[in-house]
Amino acid sequence: MPDDMLALRLALVSRDYAIERFNPNHAPPGSATGGQFTAASGGGATTAPANKSAPRKQRLLAEAHALRDKARQLRGQLHRLEEQHHATQAAHATAAKQAAHHAAQAKQQAKPGAGAAGHHHQAVKHHRRQSAQHQRAAGQHQAKAVDLAARIRGLRKQIRALVDRAKALEAQAGKL
Repeated sequence: MPDDMLALRLALVSRDYAIERFNPNHAPPGSATGGQFTAASGGGATTAPANKSAPRKQRLLAEAHALRDKARQLRGQLHRLEEQHHATQAAHATAAKQAAHHAAQAKQQAKPGAGAAGHHHQAVKHHRRQSAQHQRAAGQHQAKAVDLAARIRGLRKQIRALVDRAKALEAQAGKL
C-alpha cells in the first residue's frame, strides 16, 4: 500500500512538473527573436497591440450606437410633444378670442337701449357665462402649453446629452 501511494504521488508531481515546463508563448515568426520562447506577458501568441483594443473599440462603438438609437426614439417623442404643444397653443388662442368676443357682446348688450328688457338681461347673462367658460378653457390650455414646453426643453436637453456622449465614445474608439 505505501508503494502505491508513493507511486501515485510521484505520478502527480511529475505530471504537474511537465505542465509547468510547457511554455505556450513563442515570439512571432519573422521577428528579431523569431521562434524563441518569450515571457508570458509579451508572447507572440497574442496579436498586435491594435487587435488587443478591438474588443474595447467594438464595445465603445456599440454603446455609441445604442445611445444614438435612444436619441432617435426620443426625437420621435419630441416630435409628438411639439405637435401637441402647437395644437394646445392654437386652442388657447381660439378660447381667448372667444372669451374676448363674448365679453364684448355682453358689454354691448348691457348698454341701455340695446333691446327688449327680458331678452336683454338673458343675453348679457349668456355672454358673460360664455366669456367666463372660454377664459377658463384658455387658462387650462395655457397651463398645458407651459407644461409641454417644459417637457420639450427637458427632452431636447436629454437628446443633446445622448448625442454628445455618443460623439465622445466614437472619438474615443477612433483613437484606439
